[in-house]
Parts: sequence; C-alpha cells; structure tokens
Amino acid sequence: MQRELPPTFSLLSWLEREDLYPKCYWRGRDGTEIAASGSLLTLDTPPNFSKRNTSSARFWGGQAFSPETPPKDHLWEEFPRKGFFLPKNEVIRSENRTRALSHSLGEVPPDPIETAPSDPFFLGTPLTLLSHIPSQEEWEASISSTLQMIGGSSLDKVVMGRRSTYLSEGALNPFALLENLSLMKGTLFLFQFSPKSAFLGATPERLYKRKGRHILTEAIAGTRPRGENEQEDLALEHELLSDRKEQEEFAYVKESITAALSPLCKTLSPEGEDRVIKTTNVQHLFSPFEGTLLPEAHDEAIIEALHPTAAMGGMPREKALEHLKENEPFERGWYASPLGFISADEAELAVGIRSALVKEDHLHLFAAAGIVIGSHPQKEWEEINHKMGLWL
Repeated sequence: MQRELPPTFSLLSWLEREDLYPKCYWRGRDGTEIAASGSLLTLDTPPNFSKRNTSSARFWGGQAFSPETPPKDHLWEEFPRKGFFLPKNEVIRSENRTRALSHSLGEVPPDPIETAPSDPFFLGTPLTLLSHIPSQEEWEASISSTLQMIGGSSLDKVVMGRRSTYLSEGALNPFALLENLSLMKGTLFLFQFSPKSAFLGATPERLYKRKGRHILTEAIAGTRPRGENEQEDLALEHELLSDRKEQEEFAYVKESITAALSPLCKTLSPEGEDRVIKTTNVQHLFSPFEGTLLPEAHDEAIIEALHPTAAMGGMPREKALEHLKENEPFERGWYASPLGFISADEAELAVGIRSALVKEDHLHLFAAAGIVIGSHPQKEWEEINHKMGLWL
C-alpha cells in the first residue's frame, strides 16, 4: 500500500515516535531519505534474490566487523552479528516527493503512517569524557609494537581503532544527534534494534552501490583536517597528496579492491584520476571504481570480497585481522562494517565509520587510523581525534 505525504512530513520525527523495531534511517549522497520500521521477515545473511521472487523488496541491515568471531564485550548485545530485515513501513523522500509504503507478505496491510509534526529535537546535556580504550599510553605502546611487527614481517598495514566513551547528564536522543549531522556530506544512517541503543553516523565511505549488474565502489585513505581558510585548506590538501606514507596506504587500498572484486566482474577499472574528497572536518584521498558484475555474482559474495577493505582492516587481510583480534582491546561491533539496503534491482552499502553507539546516557565514539611503516603513534592519535571531532 502506498500514499503521498505532504512535503513538510518529518521522517525523523515519525521514526522517533514509532514503537515498532527495528528502525532505520538512511540519507544517501543524492539526498534521497528513507525511514523504515518494523520487520516482516528477518534474515541472518544478506538476501539472495536469485532464490527469491521478491524484486520490489528492500532489506535493511548490516553486520559486525568480524561476525564469525565471538564478541570481546557485551556493548553490542542488542545488535545481530549479521542481520537484514524487510520492514513493515517505509517513508521515502526523493525528488521533492514523499511517499509512505506499508508492506505485507500476503494480506493487504493497514495504513499506519500518520503525519508527524516536525518538533525540534532536544540534543541533550554536555558530555563528560569517561574513557579512551585504549588509553593514549596504551595506544602509543601498541602502535610502537605494531610498527616493529610491520617492519619485520609480511604484514604491510593494519588499521588500529579506538573507542572513546562520554557520559551525558541525561538520556541522549539519537534522532537529535542525527539531525545535528544533517549538514554533513556523505551518507547519514541510523539503525536501532531496541529502545535502549542506536548506531548512527555520517560516513564518507561507500562499500559499493549496485544497479542491476553495474557496480560502483571506491578507495578512501589518508586523512588531514580541514583548514581554517581556503589557503590553509589547500596547503593541507597538497600535503596529503604529496605525503609518501599516505600514498603508500592509498595504494594498498586500491590494490586490495582490484584483487578482491575482479573475480566477480566482467570489467573493473578506476573512474577518473585520484583526487581529494572533503567532509566538514577532514579530507581524504579518493579514487572511484566502476565495473560490470558477472551474472552469478550476488550481494553476499560482493560483501565478503570487499569487507573489510584495506582502509578498515589492513593488508594482507587475514594477517591484519589476526593482529586486530589479538591486539585491539574493544569490540568493534557494527563500526567500520557494511550496512545499508539490498534489493533485487539495486543495493547500496556504506561503511559504518564516523559513527557512534548511543546507549541511554552513554555515547561511544569509534575511529581508527591506518598504521604503515612511517606512522607516528602521536600523529595517529591526533588523526583519530579529528575524526571524532564531528560529535564533540
């Protein structure tokens, strides 16, 4: 069932008021907004539409960074290790048109979507830092040890992360936090499987986008802050483009994409020249790829091929993941993981970075830095501070 909604309809206000879980919100790079709630069908793997005659169904979901590995802590216990759901209700805003869709698996569904007033969100009280995991001292020792390993083994790069936890004086509103990111470039997302927690962010990184057999993906690496003015911003861009360590890391990421995706594609090639992509507070090296998928290539295989990219895990992949398993002292959960939607006609999955986990009055921030020969522990710590800065 489908009906038109007024242009003033607030997707976030409607989603906040919904009492059906799971919930998700998505704003793509093209400005299309989608909010969804409830579940008609839940899958513990990405949907394979070669086996399902449901071409119009859009499944939403994602997975943990290492879904087959037991979690290191209980922070993400409300999130599936891997899961996709077919929502009961969706609201879609695209090209100045807002539509409400109610789905069913047979019977004609009711029309539950009511006009939602666009009330202002209460952002919450000031935040107090509780902890960094690892601490800065632990980080510097760990990175120094990692650099010794990189210099004396076949491990070329590993992406080491940090979790920073802040306390609010009252319960945090994830929808207010997301609205506060609305001017950010990239893809906005929110996933909520219960009232107790929500994972949200504004990611600059797309894992892939598929339209029919056509696929787009991209390499992102290297980080510099934005400048205080245009001259400083361009100087930082030039520094990023000319830095040998950053270029080596970027080359690793591009090589890994080509190696991972080529077996699933008829054609695959970079689209244009390398360039710098800029978000509100940082800038990165960026190279898009496009290709044509083989007829038998399905979304689960694409996800397994691309995740984790060298930008999120390291190279070689298995050695880097083993290093993270042994040396990263927190559970990544859905951080740096594939999330988005999959349908028969199209799919788009982002990488869940520039992200936070809200659990009542706690805000858990996640970020990471690529460690290669030439990395400096203090500079990588500061890079993570820049990445987390959009929340603070």
